[in-house]
Amino acid sequence: LEALLNSNLRLREAQIIGKIGDWDYHIASEQFYWSDELNSMYGRDPNDKVTSISDAGRYVRAEDLPVIREKIEH
Repeated sequence: LEALLNSNLRLREAQIIGKIGDWDYHIASEQFYWSDELNSMYGRDPNDKVTSISDAGRYVRAEDLPVIREKIEH
C-alpha cells in the first residue's frame, strides 16, 4: 500500500512539473474523474465535478467529442 501511495505522489508531482493532467471515466457511475493538475490547467474548482460527456465536451475540440463518445460507448 505504501508503494502505491508513493507512486501516486510521484505521479502528481510529475503532472505539476510537466503541466499535464489525466482523467478517467467510471462506466458504472457514468462520471468522469479529473486529476488535480487537469483541474488546475483549466482553472476549475476540483469540487466542481465533470460528471457527464456533455460537461467534458466543454473542454475538448468539437471534432474530438464524437471520437470520445464512441470510445466510451465501446
